[in-house]
Amino acid sequence: MRTLTLILTLVAVAHAQRPYQTNPTYGAPAAGIIIDGDGSDWSDAQLIALDMANDDPRTLGDNWTLHETPWDLTHLWAAWDDEALYLAWQYVDVTDKIDPNNAGSSGGTAPNQMDLIQWIAIDTIPGAGASVDMWGKNGGEPYWIGQDLPDYQIYIASNLWQGYISRAVGGAFVVDDDGTDYLSVEAAGITAKTLKQLAASTLWGVGDADDRDDPSALRDFLSEGHDGGRDCFYEMRIPYDFLQIDRAYVEDHGLGVMLGQGEFSCMDTIPNDPATTDTSGVESWNSSLEWSDVDQLSVPFARIGSQGGGEPPVGGGGGEPPVGGGGAEPIGGGGDEPIGGGGDEPIGGGGAEPIGGGGDEPIGGGAEPIGGGGGDEPIGGSGGTPPPQAPVGGALGVDAGGVDDEASEDSEASEDSEDSDGGCSQLGRGATPWVLLLGLLASLLLRRRPAHSSRITSATKKASPPASRAA
Repeated sequence: MRTLTLILTLVAVAHAQRPYQTNPTYGAPAAGIIIDGDGSDWSDAQLIALDMANDDPRTLGDNWTLHETPWDLTHLWAAWDDEALYLAWQYVDVTDKIDPNNAGSSGGTAPNQMDLIQWIAIDTIPGAGASVDMWGKNGGEPYWIGQDLPDYQIYIASNLWQGYISRAVGGAFVVDDDGTDYLSVEAAGITAKTLKQLAASTLWGVGDADDRDDPSALRDFLSEGHDGGRDCFYEMRIPYDFLQIDRAYVEDHGLGVMLGQGEFSCMDTIPNDPATTDTSGVESWNSSLEWSDVDQLSVPFARIGSQGGGEPPVGGGGGEPPVGGGGAEPIGGGGDEPIGGGGDEPIGGGGAEPIGGGGDEPIGGGAEPIGGGGGDEPIGGSGGTPPPQAPVGGALGVDAGGVDDEASEDSEASEDSEDSDGGCSQLGRGATPWVLLLGLLASLLLRRRPAHSSRITSATKKASPPASRAA
C-alpha cells in the first residue's frame, strides 16, 4: 500500500509541474525573501501559475521570428508577510534549443536590458475594478473581459528604471491625479530587482507554439541542457498600504493577479490567455503581428492566499496616499540606491511622466516593435543580426554585480506553506485526463491488493528550421 501511495504521489507531483496550470498553490507566507533579484529564496510552495516555454507568437502559424527577443512568461510566484505582498516571475529564452542559428540574435539583448513595458493587474475587490488599461493600451479597448477585473495596475519598465501604480476608482484607472490614486512605484514604496537567471525548478514547453495544447509535444528544456543564463527572473515587494489590504485579508479572502508584457497589446500573460496567440503572421520587417493586435483577456487571475470571496478590503476603493509601510526602500531593493542610482531624484526624475519620459507616451512610445525608435527594424535588426548589447547594472536597476550567468536549475526550499493543501484544485488545460487516469489506477490496484497488505500549419515547420528563416 505504501508503495502504491508513493507511486501515485510521484506521478501526481511530476504532472503538477507541467503547464498549463493556475494555482497549483495559493502561494505561501514569505520566509526570508530578500528583494535582490536572486530567486533562490523562492520555492515551488509559492508557485501560483505555470506557463509554457516557447508558446509565444514567434513560432505561431507560419511565423519564424526567432531572431526576436522572446517575451515568454513561464512561472509566477506569490508570498506575503505582515507588511507586504511579494511577487516573482520568470521570462525564458529557449531559442538555444529551438533554433541555435538564431540564439545569438534572440539573446543579444535580454528583457531586463530593454526599456519595454510589463504590467501587473491586481484584483482585491470582488465585482469591482477596471476593464481598460491604465494607459489606454490595447487600442483603448477593454483588456480584461472575464470574471476578474483589476482594482490596481502597475506598469514597470523591463529594465526597472521606473514605474507607476494606479487605483481604479468608479470603474476606471486614475492617471495623473494629486498622488492619491496614481503614484510612481517609488512613492508607493514598491521595490523590485531582476537578474539574468533561471530560478524555476522545472521548464516544460514546446518546439512550436502551434503544439501548445498537445500534451504529447511537451519537452523538458532543463533535461535538454537549456542555458538558464539566457533567462530573466524578477521579484517585487508591494507594501499593503496603497493596496488598502492587510495580511489577514490576504489569508482569509485572497486576491487575484495577472502579469503581462506588450507595447500595444500583449505578447504573453501569466496565467496564460489564448488571446496572446490569436493573431499569426508577420509585419514587412518580419516581426509578429501579435505586437499590434487587440487582445481581450478572459481567463481567471491566479489567486493568492485564498480562493476568494468576502468583504471588500480595508479602506474601500480610495483614500489616503500610502505611508510607505514596512520599509519602503526604493526600487532596486537590496542596495541603498534607487533604480537609476547615484542621485537623490526619485525614479523618473521627480515628474509624473510615464515611463519613456519626455512626452505623453508611456514606455516604448507607441506601437512600434521592439527596437522602436521610429524605425521599422525588429529586435536584432534585419537578417537576425544581434542588437547592441545594453549594459547591465547601475541605471538599469539590475544588480550592480552584473549578470548572473549561472543557471539556477533548482530553487532552494523555503519553509513549508502553512496551507499545504492550498492548491491543485484549479489545474490548467489538460489536467483532467491525468486526474481520471490516476483515480482509475488507484481504484483498480486497491481492489486487487492482497489480503495482508498541433497543429502544424506549414510543412516547412515539421523539419528543423534553416538559418535563412531568421531573416
